[in-house]
Amino acid sequence: MQTTQQTHSERDTERYKKKGGDLRQDPVAASTVKHQNTRCKNTKDEYSTRRKRDTRHVNIKHKRLHINRRDQWVTGADFGRPSVTQVANGCTVQGKCQPRGSKWPGDSSCISFQCKGKKINPGGYAVPYMSYEVIPDRKGCIINGTCVAFGKCKDDENTCMKHKCYKSYEFSPALNFFHLGSVVISKPFGCKYNGKCYNLSTEWQVGCEIRRCVRNKDSAEVKVIPRGCVINDTCVGFGKFKDDENTCMRHNCYKKYEMSPTLKVFQLVSEVVTKPYGCKYNGKCYNLSKEWQVGCENKRCVRNKGSAEVKVIPRGCIINATCVGFGKFKEDENTCTRHSCYKTYEKSPAPFKLGSEVLSKPYGCEVNGKCRENGEEWKDGCNTRKCVVNGTNISITYSKVGCDYGNKCYKQNETWEMGCITMKCEGIGKKSRVDYAKLRCTDGENCRENNEEWDEGCNKKKCVIKGTTINMTFSQLGCSYKGKCMNTGQTVTENCVTLKCNVTSEMLAMMVIDKLECKDGDICRKPGAIWDSGCHKKQCVVNGSRGGIEIAEYGTNCSNMLLFTDSPNPSKDRFISQLYIILPSTYSSKDYRSTVT
Repeated sequence: MQTTQQTHSERDTERYKKKGGDLRQDPVAASTVKHQNTRCKNTKDEYSTRRKRDTRHVNIKHKRLHINRRDQWVTGADFGRPSVTQVANGCTVQGKCQPRGSKWPGDSSCISFQCKGKKINPGGYAVPYMSYEVIPDRKGCIINGTCVAFGKCKDDENTCMKHKCYKSYEFSPALNFFHLGSVVISKPFGCKYNGKCYNLSTEWQVGCEIRRCVRNKDSAEVKVIPRGCVINDTCVGFGKFKDDENTCMRHNCYKKYEMSPTLKVFQLVSEVVTKPYGCKYNGKCYNLSKEWQVGCENKRCVRNKGSAEVKVIPRGCIINATCVGFGKFKEDENTCTRHSCYKTYEKSPAPFKLGSEVLSKPYGCEVNGKCRENGEEWKDGCNTRKCVVNGTNISITYSKVGCDYGNKCYKQNETWEMGCITMKCEGIGKKSRVDYAKLRCTDGENCRENNEEWDEGCNKKKCVIKGTTINMTFSQLGCSYKGKCMNTGQTVTENCVTLKCNVTSEMLAMMVIDKLECKDGDICRKPGAIWDSGCHKKQCVVNGSRGGIEIAEYGTNCSNMLLFTDSPNPSKDRFISQLYIILPSTYSSKDYRSTVT
């Protein structure tokens, strides 16, 4: 009977395996899965519980296991429990037999385990059998290494997530009943920003933005809400502006709504619109339509399309560093010129442009740094002068003409004497000038006519006049010697000294030494001559360094050579005595010495 049942069971088992059937639903097939041993011991034959996986979350030993629903043969270890070999009356856990109903602790205080057994009655012809399984006994959930009781929460500041522990019920296929399990459901409680958690709906400011923590489905995110515009590192609110003094530009902050490409909704953004509010001139901003004066011009700040520019409006002309209004003039007394200011209009390039022009005309005559009006007459020395202005031409005419010379007025053609010169006031139309009427040479108190000759000492002079140049020249030169006149080149000898009348390059006639000899009594000895004088010998020696000649005396009976000179003062080396005797008083010793040397 048993054999028949086994055969039938084996046949049904094979049939169900081929069709992928569930042994738990077939009592005949399930009868083959029964315990072969009646003792609590380890066996190599592990009992495999055939079941279909249910789709659920199971948290066993700190891990969440997601089980897909599909037909598959698994063991108890597939659920995260210790591998168990089913034997009679207990569970084998990690090689150790745990009796039915026994309990032992898990890895933490949050979980313990119990070996439970249940008699399974497959029904039909299948034989009932005992099924054992390790069932976890949970007191909560393990969250970040901490046991959290059921219904309690734990916040994670690192992720801003709130983890809550819930009870769950897991189906045990081996025992065919549900037992208590645990599941952790996590939800964001805030947003992480710069290392800090901000709760949901919390707002905070960062620069020119408002940050708000909002929920986005199952997560949380930081929503950026602008509260203005950042302009030059400053937050400017919506509807307000900030002026830039460096560029004279006004930066306006406006709200703007743009379609978000991800959220498909309109989002608030900020927009900066920049427009000029004035013109920059000499480092200062002038508002639009503002006018100010610079020199002879009015400056006006005007808008030009998208920019601003300074428009120049002349209000007159600059004349000699002075602003003169249109239709007015300024007179320059240094040049007797009247400068008038007029308006001009230039086509550039749009409407006519106002300009300025200066027209200058003489209004008088400038005489010695003073302006004479048109038609004015004035005394100028011996003349009467008049200023005449004709358009841009000016002239000075003479109404009365004379010559002013030596603080005295002379009429035209009048002559007067100045020493040996006769002056005349020459008249040329309405003009006059002082000229020479007659020129003569002045010889002391005498006046000499042109080419006239006369004696002066040993010289003969001549008056020579060429044009307005008067010269007195020497027609003949001579030298005066002892009251007598000697012609140029004539010589005279006295006391062994020969003098000659000579003319220098400066046209001066003077007596100069032509020849020197040594006087030996009544005899004249030539330079270099040697003669006897008693026991001595004498020689005529020329001593150029001493400025004359000397007689050197030496002899055989004398112990020392005696030197002497005929100079009256040998220590100063003046000239020989004969020269001083014969020279006339009109010539100096300096002249002779230069001649001798």
